[in-house]
Amino acid sequence: MIAENLKQLEATLLSKGHDYGKEFEVFEFAADYAQIDVEKVFMVMIAIKVARLRNLQGKQAKNESIADTLKDLAGYSIIYKSFLDKNLDTKE
Repeated sequence: MIAENLKQLEATLLSKGHDYGKEFEVFEFAADYAQIDVEKVFMVMIAIKVARLRNLQGKQAKNESIADTLKDLAGYSIIYKSFLDKNLDTKE
């Protein structure tokens, strides 16, 4: 089950990457636009998904399923980790 979810997440991230642009481009744009650090953009996106999950406790979602929200949360976490890894590599 975990392996299948990871495969689906990978496919989703790669597919969305096509629509959103290069790996971190949309997050860097948002950071520049908001005049904040890129790391804060990731934290806000993750916080929005966690808040959504909290709001849906005991409710049935009408639009985006809880599973979709969890997939987005995992996706943002992976992208954030990749961003941190890239920046650690460039600093060494």
